[in-house]
Amino acid sequence: SRADSAAGSGPRSSAWLAVLLERSSGQVAMLLCALATLLFSPTIAHVLGALSGRLRELGTRPAPVALGLGALVVLVMALILRRSTLLHTFAHAAQRALLAPALLWRQLLSSLALATSYIAVCFCCTRMLGIDTPASTLLALIPWVLLAMAIPLSMAGWGLREGAAALLWAAAGLEVSQGVAISIAYGIVALGSTLPGAWVLLRRGT
Repeated sequence: SRADSAAGSGPRSSAWLAVLLERSSGQVAMLLCALATLLFSPTIAHVLGALSGRLRELGTRPAPVALGLGALVVLVMALILRRSTLLHTFAHAAQRALLAPALLWRQLLSSLALATSYIAVCFCCTRMLGIDTPASTLLALIPWVLLAMAIPLSMAGWGLREGAAALLWAAAGLEVSQGVAISIAYGIVALGSTLPGAWVLLRRGT
């Protein structure tokens, strides 16, 4: 719907490409935030160790699981960009809109600012729910929970986000119900923030 509204009377392909570029830059920024926790937070090292141990208990090796998830992401992207012309067009547009020397730092900083705001909203949801988990622990886990929303297998990340929260909170030795509650609260807040747009759409319909 974002692409359709952005297209107006112009070509829809350009609008879809713009939305795809915007989403891609945002997810790259969230990935950078998540990877930063590997450098600065001992919580993530503990979580990764716990998850690896759990997978071994189940008779599953972490490396094949990671490869399988990577293959799934590649397969989904291949289905979306199933024609070489589309892939070439996307790469060319990314080079001009995101990776051009004059734009790279602007795009990166703006995307990081947006990703940080999403993390801040999720953190505020924890305090709204009265959860007093240390901020350092929450800020290490939240980016990974939000990053799960990038997997294009659900509507607005619902289900995937809650599953990731349950998994990460359990691995960190925290109450799983709290992680799921935080994720649901974030989803409701994010949904509520889009409701003013529904008024605009209703006015257009009339």
